[in-house]
Parts: sequence; C-alpha cells; structure tokens
Amino acid sequence: MKKLLISLALIFSCLLLVACGNSQASKSADKKTDTSKQSVTLIIKTDAKTTKEEVSFKKGATVRDVLKSKAKIEEKGGLITSINGIKQDQTAGKYWFFKVNGKLSNTGADQTKVKSGDKIEFYMDVYK
Repeated sequence: MKKLLISLALIFSCLLLVACGNSQASKSADKKTDTSKQSVTLIIKTDAKTTKEEVSFKKGATVRDVLKSKAKIEEKGGLITSINGIKQDQTAGKYWFFKVNGKLSNTGADQTKVKSGDKIEFYMDVYK
C-alpha cells in the first residue's frame, strides 16, 4: 500500500511538472509574436526637403511612436508641434498634419495605431 501511494505521488508530480512546462513554452511563443517587427513608410515634408524611409515598429505602436523613433519631436496634447526643430506657426495658421495611406487622420498621432505597410506622411499646411 505504501509503494502504491509513493508511485501515485511520483506520477502526480511528473504530470504537474509536464503541465507547468507546457505553459511556459506557450508564454515564450506569445512573447516572440509580440516582439516581431513590422515596417511602415515614413515621409516628412518640409519647405526645404522631403525625407522618406522604412521604419520598423513593434505591434501596438502609434504614429507618434514611429515618428519619435526617427525624428526629434515636440508635442502638446497629443498633437505634434515641432519636427526636427521645424515648429508650427500659429500666427500664420501653419500646423503639422499627417496622413495615413493618403487619408488625413482625425485622431492625434498618439492615438493612431499603425499597421505593417502603412504610408505615414507628415507635412505642414495652413489650417483652413
């Protein structure tokens, strides 16, 4: 009887270890998926020049995250006020705008999620 209880305890322990081991492997696979990188095209247009480059990002990134990874920015309330030292001009009514895939965004850069293959274009224009 004692041997039977010991055998059952060993079998239960082995099953418990196997079950926990599978859980860890699953979590590890999930981590790899979350950190996989994707890319977008980032275009910044100014009066002087236009820059265009492919930018990698992690899942869940926003337009602001992508821009911040490649340019020095200033922001206020989720709106971009300066890119690489070129500031908006409130007296002239010129502000930074951005389009995603050719469409003007109706949310701030900090709230707009990016998807792989997106084309993000920042430009300064007069607010009408």
